[in-house]
Amino acid sequence: MPDRHEIIRQAHALDVPMLRKIVLDTLSEIHFEEDPDGNHAELKDPMKTYCEDNGLLDVLTQCDRVVGFIGLIPVDHLTIELRKLYVNKEVRGCGYGGKLLDHAVEWSIRRNYRWMILQTSTRLKHAGALYQSRGFAITQGPSRGKDCDQLMQLDLQRCICLLYTS
Repeated sequence: MPDRHEIIRQAHALDVPMLRKIVLDTLSEIHFEEDPDGNHAELKDPMKTYCEDNGLLDVLTQCDRVVGFIGLIPVDHLTIELRKLYVNKEVRGCGYGGKLLDHAVEWSIRRNYRWMILQTSTRLKHAGALYQSRGFAITQGPSRGKDCDQLMQLDLQRCICLLYTS
């Protein structure tokens, strides 16, 4: 059982090597290739990609060690895209993916976004189940990356209602 001293905080430049490692380890684990000019292009300079465009790049730390992260990029004034949600293999199943996703949803609601969209792979069964458990619905649209074959969206207005009625 992992130590539960976890904190979600804004990512720093010193975190970037660990973010890349988490992504590359995960891609290797699921037999996906890195796509440095496509779906993973923002890993070249994630601080610029996420932070300078009014997005979100936050990490989840456990005892001061980065074990997961989430990245959001605005699409327009109503829509934000969940571009990255990764958790280290060693701590998966501890609820950290859900904590990061809930954090991102709350952050987006506070900034008055109406929709959160994401692209994922149907091969990532646990990720799809997590997204659907939080209210994401499968929708249609163009795929950004070669491994992304499923587009999902979340109605953040519905989330606001759920937050205030529970």
